[in-house]
Amino acid sequence: MSVLAAPPAAAELVPVGARIAARASVSFDAATRTYRLRAESTPPVEYAIPVANPDVASGLLHVEATVGARAPVVVVSRGGTRYRDAAGAILEPPALAALGTTTLVEHRLDGDAVLLRYAESPGAHDLQKSYRFRLQGIALAIEVASPSTAGRDGYAGVMLGATEDTPGAFVRTLPYLPEPVGVLPDGTYFAAYIDRTVSSAASIAAWLGPRDAASVYAHAVTHMDPDTAGAAAPLRETAWVTVSERLEDVFPEPSRGASRWRADLGHRLVLDVWGLQAMFGGDEGVTLLWRAPASALGRAHVALRYAAAGGTCGDGVALAIRSGPVPVELLDRIAVPPSATTPQTWETDLDLAEGTEVRVDLLRAGNNHCDGTQLRLTVRTAGGETFDSQADFSSTQGGRGFFYLERVGETLTEMTWDAGDGRWEGRGAYSILGPGWGHPGQGASAYRDGAAMVRRLAEYGLRHLAILFHVWQRWGYDQGLPDHHPTNPAGGSEAEMAAFVAEARAAGMLLALHENYTDMYPDHPPDYPSPLFDANAIALDSSGARRLGWYQESTRQQACRIAAGRMLDFARLESSAIAADYRPNAAYLDVNPGWNPGLAIDFNADSPDAPTFGASFDAHVALYDWIRENYDGPLFGEGGEGPDRFDSYYAGAVDGVERQTEGRRAATVAPDYELRVVKPRMMNHGLGYYSRYFVDEGQGDVAYDETALDQYRAGEIAFGHAGFLGDGLGGVSAAALMRHFAREYWLLQALQSRYADAEPVRILYDDGGALRTLGEAWRAGIDLVAARLLVEYEGGLTVRVNRDSARRTVHSGAGFSYEQGANGFGYAEEGPGGTLVPMTWEAATRRWRGARTYSLWWDVGGHPDGPPIVRTWTSPVAGRVRVEGRVADGNPDCGDGVDVEIRRGTAVIWSYGIENGDTAGSTFDLSLDLTTGEVLAFRIAQRADNFCDGTRFVWTISWDDGSPHDWTVETSAGRVDLAPSGFVAEGPDGFLALSTRQGGRWIDFVRSPEYVYAGVRDGAPATFEDVTTDGAIAFVAGEHGESLHATALTMADRAGAPALRVSARADVNLRMLDPQRALVTVRQAEAAARVDVGWSRLPGAWREILAGHPDAVRWAQAREDGTATEAGNPAPFVDGTLRLEELLVDQPYVVFLSSECVEDDDCRRGQRCAEGWCVPSEADADADAAGDAGAEGDTDAAGEAGTDGGADLGGSPAAGDGGGCGCAVPGGGPGLGILLWLLPWLRHLRRRGG
Repeated sequence: MSVLAAPPAAAELVPVGARIAARASVSFDAATRTYRLRAESTPPVEYAIPVANPDVASGLLHVEATVGARAPVVVVSRGGTRYRDAAGAILEPPALAALGTTTLVEHRLDGDAVLLRYAESPGAHDLQKSYRFRLQGIALAIEVASPSTAGRDGYAGVMLGATEDTPGAFVRTLPYLPEPVGVLPDGTYFAAYIDRTVSSAASIAAWLGPRDAASVYAHAVTHMDPDTAGAAAPLRETAWVTVSERLEDVFPEPSRGASRWRADLGHRLVLDVWGLQAMFGGDEGVTLLWRAPASALGRAHVALRYAAAGGTCGDGVALAIRSGPVPVELLDRIAVPPSATTPQTWETDLDLAEGTEVRVDLLRAGNNHCDGTQLRLTVRTAGGETFDSQADFSSTQGGRGFFYLERVGETLTEMTWDAGDGRWEGRGAYSILGPGWGHPGQGASAYRDGAAMVRRLAEYGLRHLAILFHVWQRWGYDQGLPDHHPTNPAGGSEAEMAAFVAEARAAGMLLALHENYTDMYPDHPPDYPSPLFDANAIALDSSGARRLGWYQESTRQQACRIAAGRMLDFARLESSAIAADYRPNAAYLDVNPGWNPGLAIDFNADSPDAPTFGASFDAHVALYDWIRENYDGPLFGEGGEGPDRFDSYYAGAVDGVERQTEGRRAATVAPDYELRVVKPRMMNHGLGYYSRYFVDEGQGDVAYDETALDQYRAGEIAFGHAGFLGDGLGGVSAAALMRHFAREYWLLQALQSRYADAEPVRILYDDGGALRTLGEAWRAGIDLVAARLLVEYEGGLTVRVNRDSARRTVHSGAGFSYEQGANGFGYAEEGPGGTLVPMTWEAATRRWRGARTYSLWWDVGGHPDGPPIVRTWTSPVAGRVRVEGRVADGNPDCGDGVDVEIRRGTAVIWSYGIENGDTAGSTFDLSLDLTTGEVLAFRIAQRADNFCDGTRFVWTISWDDGSPHDWTVETSAGRVDLAPSGFVAEGPDGFLALSTRQGGRWIDFVRSPEYVYAGVRDGAPATFEDVTTDGAIAFVAGEHGESLHATALTMADRAGAPALRVSARADVNLRMLDPQRALVTVRQAEAAARVDVGWSRLPGAWREILAGHPDAVRWAQAREDGTATEAGNPAPFVDGTLRLEELLVDQPYVVFLSSECVEDDDCRRGQRCAEGWCVPSEADADADAAGDAGAEGDTDAAGEAGTDGGADLGGSPAAGDGGGCGCAVPGGGPGLGILLWLLPWLRHLRRRGG
């Protein structure tokens, strides 16, 4: 008989303890007939396999572990191979051993391993199997093997048993760790899991909870399925058993390290875009243009009458009013909300020349829903003639000077006359101009809007981003897959998609387009085409049926699973074209990065791929590796949730996922596994989509709530995640969303950049002032849903997070446990007289079971069988408690319904009868004044029979416990009281970041070499360190000077001096484009279309120049890239402040230094050239200050004193003069703006003599 336990493929998922360098020895004690594998670690760890034990002799696994001087502990008992009989029934290892057909054929040392070989005949087949035990570090590997390929009357997997004689042991789960951890009463920890990445199984699970009063399950079990021909893959499993004093030693760790793209993610927040780009869309709408005829020259009065037409829906419009020859000057920009139904008049007087245009752009604010607007433009000339857009409305372009145009970006296109409706129509949906009214259109603009969104983000300083763009696929989202390319024309053209990606890349961002090679949709043209449909690429189950994927409810199309081995074929076809045409620099894959690869196993006997977990894992990783190379960028993906999640084990193969937590907002906050094992390989982001995290199950609408978002952010920081900017917030305006994004960005960007690549040194949990490790916290019973934790990173970064909360919440699903009483819940069925009889935990199914077969409670519901089943909750508080939830039929295809009740004592306080098929069910929302220890009972009762009585019954209980929840910590900034959801982080180079309540007010603050950020939320001025503001502001260091990014403020001071003043509360972004130019944009001003901005915190060079030349700065309307569109105006410099007056909201302005020199030779003796201006030289402090007329006796070439005392303002540098306006502006300067300003000055040019 051959040795069956040949070494498996290289393990991919080994315990951290396996990497500990420790001298190993393997021996056989003949006296006790025990094999011992010993690691000389600190302390030593030894595993024993007693072949004299009857269980071992009968083919079961039995492993004893000893750590240091402790007594041996049986950590694996009565495990082994599972067996499927000829009828298809599964026998667990003890039942297989009980058949008595197993013989231990051989046991021996096999090099540095122990080998046990067995033969057994539980059915018609003679089966062989082997167990091979080897030591790696302080971990024990158990390799289980058999050559049998019998789908029936053959092996069906491996089960690793339970502990034995370990009273007081318990089991815990950690966020993001699929395997449970056992906590032993002797102070050690253990894990017993299967390496899923090389497994021959079809599915893998973990049993957890008590086996009996003296033993626990925290052990893996695998399940094998035969292919469509009835054959199974040969059994090959690697199990790992680790026992250690250190909790982290038992964590499974992927062998793969970080990819070469992982390092680029630490400094980036993730922007998740499902449609929010429409809120920041570029200018799109209709334009009413009037061009002055020769008869209208001279002074004219222009009036615009406007109002919202409906007021019942929509997000409003914007009116941009322009006039002049090209370039046309923006006179005003007016926001018209849908509620502004009372007509308003805007008016002004203009001097008209022939061809002067008056132009009104009616633009959508976000979308164009319900954007009908009253619109009437009148021009009354000096000669008494009136041009009226309503009275003179015409079917002819140019009639009475009026033109009817559609605007998309900067492009104006003539509209088409619709004679039937008597109006002008554009190409965009509802792009209309009629007599006295208009409606902005919205064409295929998703990709243009995306580019506009990128520009807006960059304007606010939010550049360190990775954008995940989800909706763009050829046939629509989740339709026609796996066909993706080309882009969906409903979102725009391919060129516009390429321009969107290019815009993001130019801004320094990553951009990934959502792809899906999991789902194969049927080809049902013309409505639902799927031209790449290939029946041969669909995975089959063991019965030959197609494995189902996503069901698209909106189209009623059922997708099937693409076989794991075929995913890459479709990616090569589609992703290659996407990369060639659009050039995204990152990738995003839906579904499979979050979920276990077993879901894509193809059991088709004709498939060349093995129907195993390991083979499917390899196929997934091959896809991931290829797609990263294809885009030369990192791979993002959907995160998982629940028992099938697998995202942690793809760490290194996938670079980041949206990291949904088990339990969502009620999740345990214990980041040890995430920080120590996953983060070095995978920079995950967020805690899940807002629409999932903030609802207890499924998905739902989530309102904007600062307190809730503070809690979300605190969790991100605790788990070491990148910040997540999502669009799942309902009822939020573009202004509020942008301010939310800005706060998240500035609070997190510098902080996450520091912890992203730092290893945690200590992770500790506060217990009333004492700091404990996670294991100690478990043993002390600390509520880790409300954890207060300290994380110390290498390099000196220290982070403290208070995830406590005054509002306590427990959810029936997240709070479900194998322990009676955990989270206040009990699980029972009614006995005689209504007494409650506790149920028994069933580890294999993770359910509570009563005396009868179908008397069950599981996490989100239950099933009665005879007597009613009851789940109780015992109140820990005296006070007002809110109970809200939902019930529905869980078996809609059969049954006669059930009756559900909520009882308080014996009183029924809510009830509902669920009829069969009632999947909508009913909701409840109760407010109760309870006493401590009072019990609520949630009850399900059958009717005539118990057939199909599965019932969905979920609820959330919340209350205020009335106790303080602040956490006082000592920092370099002094004592800080961390409010619930607050944090403080400090590190080298003076780094400090905090967000907490101080003096009853919430303060946000970051001090770093990259930027300083300070914010308050109540609108009143507050000071933290050297910043005072009544809103929020970031002072950002840059190549060309400091940029300012402010939101919702009117003032900001720095170091006791004014920095910024705004005449109305608004967002102000002031960005240095180069040493001589800044771009200023005001947005979201409260009740103001124009604002005054006082800029006092100027670049040093500017201040130096302005000291001698108060008129050295001008400002002009500009495009978003800083190109001036008008001649500009002088910017007064008074009392140290540059005054920018009457700035139009939403209109960019370039603020620029005019110029008088290029080099020092252009200046007088004792001066030097600084940023285009002559200033006193450091070598001659007494030099002329460049402000006196002819201080050195120079005479102006035109006979006038040199009023600026400076260098020549024009001429050719080749001729030796001071450099003309075209040469004195490094980097191109403001171009047209300076030229137009200087033209009137040319007659005063002075050439420098000899």
